[in-house]
Amino acid sequence: MGGRISKQGRKPFFIIKKKKNGDGCPMCPNNTEYAYADTIRDANFSWLEGRSVSADDFYPVTRHVEGVDHVCILMHDIYKYILRGNTKTPLTSSFKRCLHIGSGHYIWLIEMANENSEIQFEGFDLAPKPEIINMPKNATFTHGNIFDGGLPYPDEYFDYVNVRSFLTWLPSDKISFVIKEIRRVLKRGGRVEILETDIFVKNGTLYYEENLGKIWKELCNFRGYDATNIIRLDRLLLEKGFSGIKMSKLSIPLGYGGDVGDLYAEVFITATMTIASVMMEKLNMTKDEIQEYLQRCVAGLSINQSYTNSYLVMGMKNF
Repeated sequence: MGGRISKQGRKPFFIIKKKKNGDGCPMCPNNTEYAYADTIRDANFSWLEGRSVSADDFYPVTRHVEGVDHVCILMHDIYKYILRGNTKTPLTSSFKRCLHIGSGHYIWLIEMANENSEIQFEGFDLAPKPEIINMPKNATFTHGNIFDGGLPYPDEYFDYVNVRSFLTWLPSDKISFVIKEIRRVLKRGGRVEILETDIFVKNGTLYYEENLGKIWKELCNFRGYDATNIIRLDRLLLEKGFSGIKMSKLSIPLGYGGDVGDLYAEVFITATMTIASVMMEKLNMTKDEIQEYLQRCVAGLSINQSYTNSYLVMGMKNF
């Protein structure tokens, strides 16, 4: 794993330019169908900018942060690299207050506050903040449930709202409610930026799909996960009155392509071990056998150039 992409039997990944066909286009007819093409041709590695990922230009954060989930740290690193920073929205001098919904691991909130000392940052999440995490002076945190009375802030209060890895598991009606609340607390001219990842592996191997892939999809279906909610976020923003909407698909390689691919392989294994008990029952394996299976699985996914898609959506409130 790691390094350059294998060229044995396959072409290395590259960007295929396509005409806009409705997928992710807010001006297209409402009857647009959302569908996946589980092949390497569906991948968009434009963030690579035509070069391999190397450790020289990687954005590292502290590898061990007490009280923070390891997968959250890894995903923060990955997102920070593919975005070339913590956000794609320029934080201008006119920005005074910024809200981060679903602040979770707090790394994004802390880094942004440290990098922008003139801006007040507010984090909002269902999980309480661990006592051991120290916040910068220009960062505060509110513990609460957005579905219990909405966001606890007045109308037109924030210049910028950031949402990350919060909407993925929500049904469409709850996503619509969150977007409506975001619009309410944003000032006119305020910006919103949403980053969510589709949790299904694309271009998977038969070895993966017939075993872990099948189990994972069953669990996701049980929890009501609907991947189409993520790939139509631009349309939802448009329906709620946002303008200037831009949506980008950013594919993350699994086990190949350099540091990002290696980190994502680690995410894949670490996250999968959280459902080890289910795998032990479904696949009739011991915990050690599952670890061995995952290593073989990642090796195959790497050779097959498997990946997942993240979706970055940005918009503006203009009235």
